[in-house]
Amino acid sequence: MVIYGPDDLKLIAEEATGAMKIQTSILETPVSVSVLTGQRLRDFNAQTVQDTLVYTAGVHAGAFGVDPRGDWSTIRGAAPAVFVDGLQSLFGTYNNTRPSTYSLSQVEILKGPSSVLYGQGSTGGIINLVSKKPKATASKELWASFGNYDRKQANLDFTGPLTDDGRLLYRLVALTKESDSQTDYVPDNALLVSPSLTWKPREGTSLTLLANFQENESGTGTQFLPWVGTILPSPHGTIDSGVFLSEPDWDTYDSEQKALTVIFDQEINDVWRFHAATRFADSSADYRSMWPSFPPTFHDDGRTVTRTAYVSEATSEALVGDFQFLGTFETGAVRHNLILGFDFQDATTDNDFFYGYTAGGTIDVFDPTYGNIPTNTPVTDFPNTNTIQRGFYASDQMKFGERWIASLGIRHDATESKPEGADTGQKDDAFTSRLGLMYVSDNGLAPYVSFSESFQPVIGASATGELFDPREGRQMEAGLKYQPVGGRGLFTAAVFDIDEENRLTTDPQNPLHSVQTGEVGIQGFELEGQMSWHQVSVLASYSFTDAEVTKSNDGNEGTNVAYIPDQMFSVWTTYRPNQWPGFNIGGGLRYVGSSWDGADILETPSYTLGDLQLGYSFRSISFSLDVDNITDKVYLSSCLARGDCFYGARRTISGSVRYIF
Repeated sequence: MVIYGPDDLKLIAEEATGAMKIQTSILETPVSVSVLTGQRLRDFNAQTVQDTLVYTAGVHAGAFGVDPRGDWSTIRGAAPAVFVDGLQSLFGTYNNTRPSTYSLSQVEILKGPSSVLYGQGSTGGIINLVSKKPKATASKELWASFGNYDRKQANLDFTGPLTDDGRLLYRLVALTKESDSQTDYVPDNALLVSPSLTWKPREGTSLTLLANFQENESGTGTQFLPWVGTILPSPHGTIDSGVFLSEPDWDTYDSEQKALTVIFDQEINDVWRFHAATRFADSSADYRSMWPSFPPTFHDDGRTVTRTAYVSEATSEALVGDFQFLGTFETGAVRHNLILGFDFQDATTDNDFFYGYTAGGTIDVFDPTYGNIPTNTPVTDFPNTNTIQRGFYASDQMKFGERWIASLGIRHDATESKPEGADTGQKDDAFTSRLGLMYVSDNGLAPYVSFSESFQPVIGASATGELFDPREGRQMEAGLKYQPVGGRGLFTAAVFDIDEENRLTTDPQNPLHSVQTGEVGIQGFELEGQMSWHQVSVLASYSFTDAEVTKSNDGNEGTNVAYIPDQMFSVWTTYRPNQWPGFNIGGGLRYVGSSWDGADILETPSYTLGDLQLGYSFRSISFSLDVDNITDKVYLSSCLARGDCFYGARRTISGSVRYIF
């Protein structure tokens, strides 16, 4: 999945292949797509992937507050599938590294079911992270940044040709980061090295090798704090937003990833071309932590809680691939963009762990004293789980004359998930489809309707070892797109209705494992607008989401889906004055509406945050100052029916200098 802007200095992307897997105008694509270009990422200066998403319509990022272990988001009320360079990247949980935004050229969000082309896609949609790749123009960048929480970071990004004829290109992206975090005693350190080569032996042929090595050192930033003392009053006051309830120098989440991606493109003739992408990734994580035992309730003194101790050794090995024949041709008055494809994934995950419900002793939440480290934490060796998926798909986007566009797609998936040593496993297969119809008028207005389905194999098992069933979903969507003449803006409106089956929810007895509930119905409305003038650019969005459990294994029919805000609004503006060359100022406002706990007992209040960015460039040097949550607002990002709450991110300050030569 690749979505292209005119170049990486633009704020508004004009063309997309992510939605249809063939290059086409976003305006002429009958689905909802949002693109964060390279320049947009620099304006935001987001340190995490979830932070890049906070100004995107329909996306709720950071529901569980500050968590250096990974990124958490929902699209249209459902957790998205995460892809890197068009290939699925996450298999299982707590066995991988958190991606670095510095290694990305842009972030793409495809909203709604997309299984026809991506088989493994979720009901809510897909987030695709596009890696930086070699460029034909030589460039070298050194970048240093400092911030609160004692953050120190140094990056480099070198690219250009290795040969005089420009047929061999290289790129090297690397960073090192040392930082504390909002949660006491929890680090957020990272080391990344990502070299890549592109070889173009002749016109129409391209081969890219992209390697990635990453080590992260962090811990559990989310502390699963009790209702009392956070959203409910306590006679002892309010629990501090940075409180740490595990043990210093023992709590850890150390992860490592090694990956190699191969991308090959070949033009066959004027009609057909071939595209292939494969990746092998090996990741692991050593994890130790403690948190209040569920449900998190105080002892009689109203101050202390019992702690659960958790120790795990988790790994993931995955080989994934996607192979496509793409054709562009005409039959009479109809122009076709046809794609015939096959993709696969072969993933083996392992999670050996110890779970001691009361093994962590007790701790005072309001004034913690440390030193009670558990000593008897034997890790149980559980069998590996191997999941194999194969999918065949076909899709045709047809343009009738200059106005009408129809898209048709069908796919068949077959999956098998089997524990190590088992004679038989769980087998599933499904046909999914997508239909779309759009009319593009002379004035830039393009109304559309679409139907799409999702089928997502769920890798892993519950805490009792029961394999998960695939998630399935269906969506009806109607929308309107508008692009002014000249392409200096893009405006979209969409209304949707989603039904989803076999959704994963957090196990109320074990927060690091999941259970599958019944069915969920999600209806909503989204508005998103981007406009760029000579000096000012604006990105604004509004979302309304009504997500409700329609069938449930635990009798929760009719309740609101947990931690999904009813409304969200955001606006970001950047001003680059002509009279002050090189200077820019940006700012944003984010409103996140109230959300429920999953049982309609407790409602987490809404909150509004402001962000600020100042920058100045002189010749080859750029300076930037970025402040998120400028008022240092203390707020709760969500509270759950199992009894815990999560603090959102406090004020974050970052100053950086960038040198290009």
